[in-house]
Formats: sequence, C-alpha cells, structure tokens
Amino acid sequence: MKFFHFTNWDLDKIEIGRVYDTPWEQSHYWRQKTNNALFVSPEIEKELNALPPIKINGIDLKEFLRDYKLKSELLKEMIFEDVRHDKYNDAPSRKRCMFVFDETTEYVEYARLLGFETRNYNLIEIESIDEKSKYLKVDFSWLNCNVFQYKEVEEYAEKYWSGEIREPKKCEALFIGEFRINRVLLEKRKNNLTSATT
Repeated sequence: MKFFHFTNWDLDKIEIGRVYDTPWEQSHYWRQKTNNALFVSPEIEKELNALPPIKINGIDLKEFLRDYKLKSELLKEMIFEDVRHDKYNDAPSRKRCMFVFDETTEYVEYARLLGFETRNYNLIEIESIDEKSKYLKVDFSWLNCNVFQYKEVEEYAEKYWSGEIREPKKCEALFIGEFRINRVLLEKRKNNLTSATT
C-alpha cells in the first residue's frame, strides 16, 4: 500500500527505490514529547502571546500554561500507550511508528490540521512491504482530550485504537516495518517548498 510522509530526513542520504525499516526504539515524534521539545501549535501560541504579562507568585502565566500544555500532552500519550499495550497490543505504537497518510487525504490540509508548515518538511511517497509491515488507520481527533478526566481519556484512547472514525478529514495511519521510498513529492529548500523532480 502507498502512503505519504512528511519528514526532515536529509534527502541526500536517502535512495529512491531502496527498502528501509522503522527499527527505532523511539520515533522522532516521541523523543520530542519526552524531551519537552514539542512545539505548541501556532493557534495556542497566538493565544498565549495575546495574554497580558501576568505573574502569580513570581510565576509567568504564559510559561506556566505552555509548560502545562506540554506535560498534559505527554500524560495523554502515556495513557493512550497503556490502552494500546493492554487491549490493542498488535497495533503499531505511537512511540515507535511513522505517521503517514494515504491518497484520500490532501497534504496541505493534513499539515494545517496538525499545526505545521509544509515548507519546513520534505514529502515522500512510500510503499509498504506487506509481509514485513503493518499499519493502523486512526482518527487523530480522538487525541483532543488533554483536559479530560482520566477515564474519559481512556475512553477516547479505546475509540482511537479501535479505528473508530468520527472526522474523516483527520485520519492518518501509524506505520511500522519495511517500506520502499518511491519518490520525493515536495522538497524543503531554504524555507521554500519546491516541487521535486524525482
């Protein structure tokens, strides 16, 4: 099956047609989460910047809210991973997978919904090596539950891992295993997105 993937991989170090694997213990995404380096979405950053400078007991409110957002994200991810481990153990882990999407998803809209700029990434087409890979199509709208009670987060995780779709425009696939890079569709260059000739 063919998928598309936004990546920061150095295009000079990949080979079109070559088979690659996802052997990492932690994906780039998960390392960002656990290192507290994951960006706050532009929408939230805009709202935080609109707040007046407020300090409560010497703590800057903007920094407190930014820190809360990052920590609540990590906690939610851990709850989702616990549910996967306990009830959907065959599903690819969000800790180790590649996040991909199929041809039913428009790439600019996908990037917008996830809060990142397409010009900062390369877009590649990959093809799964069926007997040596697996994927799960999910609706990432179920991840919008950071401020919910623990049981509600677990319920959302159940719906996520079962593959229940409530917002078709918010679908992606979690992919692990072997894949072939078929082509580079878009290439980042000096903050300008250009069509690749590959």
